[in-house]
Amino acid sequence: MNMVHPEGVGELDAWHVRDAIKFPDLIHAVKPEADRGFPQAASAHDTFWDFVSLMPESLHTVMWLMSDRALPRSFRMMQGFGVHTFRFVNAKGKSHFVKFHWKPKQGLQSTLWDEAVKISGADSDYLRRDLYEAIQSGAFPEWELGVQVFDQEWADKQDYDVLDATKLIPEESVPVKIVGRMVLDRYPDNFFAETEQVAFLPSNIIPGIDFTDDPLLQGRLFSYLDTQKSRLGTVNFHQIPINAPRCPFSNMQRDGMMQTQVPKGRATYEPNSLDEAGESAGPRAQAHGFRSFPSTVDDGVKLR
Repeated sequence: MNMVHPEGVGELDAWHVRDAIKFPDLIHAVKPEADRGFPQAASAHDTFWDFVSLMPESLHTVMWLMSDRALPRSFRMMQGFGVHTFRFVNAKGKSHFVKFHWKPKQGLQSTLWDEAVKISGADSDYLRRDLYEAIQSGAFPEWELGVQVFDQEWADKQDYDVLDATKLIPEESVPVKIVGRMVLDRYPDNFFAETEQVAFLPSNIIPGIDFTDDPLLQGRLFSYLDTQKSRLGTVNFHQIPINAPRCPFSNMQRDGMMQTQVPKGRATYEPNSLDEAGESAGPRAQAHGFRSFPSTVDDGVKLR
């Protein structure tokens, strides 16, 4: 989901791989097999099982997928996760690690395998239809936003890497604290304009949230940008209304296909001193702008 904030526009609990370099291999393994073009929209086939059998860290996510969690009774009864470990950074520059959770107020419910097979054959749009009809009838789905927050000292005492996206932080060790809620109280007026054109970017964050040194997260900060440029056909996809921030913002990006704005000034770099020559200096670094939390240098050895 996108977090909409006055200062900007900011998924399974674990993931199959822990390093971004294996992300393309995962995608290739789950795609339809090249010599037959099937199965479509299904990953349970030879190349997928071959890949995960050789990647022990994928076992955790596979167990989730093979459980009842993979057969939700309704989108309204699905739990959401941030997968990665992020950082909270306060106004004083102090940081804590954080994991995000969305807990459905309707509770967690699943279907049986034979039920899922019958439903998919009778109505392949069942889950979408269920969500639409619930909202239209006024039974608005609701989720609570929860966080697991812990500091570097606690993280250093664990016998695993808290930044490993293939693992979770046990709630018995770090309880989830509820800090907010989300209510779906309307459906899109135009599904293509408001849903198909949405661009999800992990690199879009709001003040107070920062990234960590999770290798998979660092890779996704780049890969999702390439994905949206390919899918939406332009580097200016952030100007599409559903993706546009609600606050004034500046960047060094100019031109490109489907440019709908008219940027002024010659300077597309920072620092610059053109204002001293009496002309518009263009975008400038702001004192209150984004500052990444300075991570400590480790010994180069990662305990997974």
